[in-house]
Amino acid sequence: MSLATATTLFEEADRDERAGRLDDALSRYERGIAILLDLIKVTPNPVTLRKHAEHFLSRAEAGRKKQRPRQVPVSRGESFPAPTRSKSKPSMPAKSPASSIAKRPAARPRGNGTPARSTQSSSGDDLRALIESEIIDTAPSVSVHDIIGLEQIKRALYEAIILPRLTPAMFTGLRAPPKAILLFGPPGNGKTLIGTRAALMWRISATESPDPLPPVAKAVAAEGKATFFSVSASTLTSKYVGQGEKLVRTLFEVAHEKQPSIVFIDEVDSILSSRGGSSEHEASRRLKTEFLVRFDGVSSNPNDQLLIIAATNLPGELDEAVLRRFARKFYIPQPEPAARRNLITSLLTRHNHRHTMTEAELTELVRLTEGFSGSDLTELCKEAAMWPIREMGDQITRSRASVPAITFQHFQRSLQAIKPSTSKESLEEFERWNQAHGSSIVGLDGVGASSQCVIS
Repeated sequence: MSLATATTLFEEADRDERAGRLDDALSRYERGIAILLDLIKVTPNPVTLRKHAEHFLSRAEAGRKKQRPRQVPVSRGESFPAPTRSKSKPSMPAKSPASSIAKRPAARPRGNGTPARSTQSSSGDDLRALIESEIIDTAPSVSVHDIIGLEQIKRALYEAIILPRLTPAMFTGLRAPPKAILLFGPPGNGKTLIGTRAALMWRISATESPDPLPPVAKAVAAEGKATFFSVSASTLTSKYVGQGEKLVRTLFEVAHEKQPSIVFIDEVDSILSSRGGSSEHEASRRLKTEFLVRFDGVSSNPNDQLLIIAATNLPGELDEAVLRRFARKFYIPQPEPAARRNLITSLLTRHNHRHTMTEAELTELVRLTEGFSGSDLTELCKEAAMWPIREMGDQITRSRASVPAITFQHFQRSLQAIKPSTSKESLEEFERWNQAHGSSIVGLDGVGASSQCVIS
């Protein structure tokens, strides 16, 4: 069960309550509350969920006072604070035919002392809860070293995210940073990884930095935490008419309130594909229109600290109006020979797998993996790591030291099972699209040095 399911149940319960169908309303309230309680157990920061559960518990209690005794399905041992009740077990009189929910429970004060919103705005609270559940506020599990290659892309994101906060007075007018960045390319090469770490991947120490950053840059990166939203099509779509554009509106409103904010949209082509198709639904068109309007709002106010980062494997499917709003469109290609070599050796070293490959064999392996994506290389290394285990047969023991080292022959066998996931034709199409629409990057690896840096 998900938060979206609970939101749907609460909306249906509200309609039943307004219509006087108390039994149906209470049943849906209880089911929705049970889902919230389950989500609270697995959510790292359940403060918002807890507040909404309190709100709907109070509404359910108010309705249950007019019903026969019924027990809210709170999990055994749950530490969630229950609403105030009498010392005795709650018992409610039987429902009166003339009873109604017209008399709502009094507004309960929030944690900050402000009155709760009216019942009419409860749907808006549910939308905010759904959007706020997409906030990532935990430390990244990877560092810059885990992203092999793509140095110019990482520097470009550093230029767009960190530098404007170091010297905001310098980044005005024509130097104003881009408000929307598109990452495109074949699958499995780190678009999502870079996008989801954009707000965090430069919070690194001096020993981790591949290119030493200025001390002030490190301070800003470490202390200036940005709110990071990671959303997808499932977050912003709903079976209810009009709900999609409300979710988009709420997303940008919450992002503005919590700025500096970074909104990462994965698989953006599933939301903002070309308009005007014969199979396009009216609700989908309205959602796209709302997105475009909000995009313009982000770009129009230079003081807003809000950045949109999107990733797609199908850039040609995006609407032209959407492409115009992405000031930077960076191509994430298949890893080059040097990156493939570094990725293979990094995977073997990081997981403490011994190997006997010589430099010549490693060079040959890099040649044989031409056209492999980063994820393809990861799967290849996993397959090669299994061959020593298979060769041990019945001699498998629990001692890791007894496992033979990985050899070049193991990789040769693995190449029979693991193939490139992207065809040459698709890669050529990406190259053509990049030449026509992509943002070329020249000299970003020399930022801070004597070489020039040009982004066209």
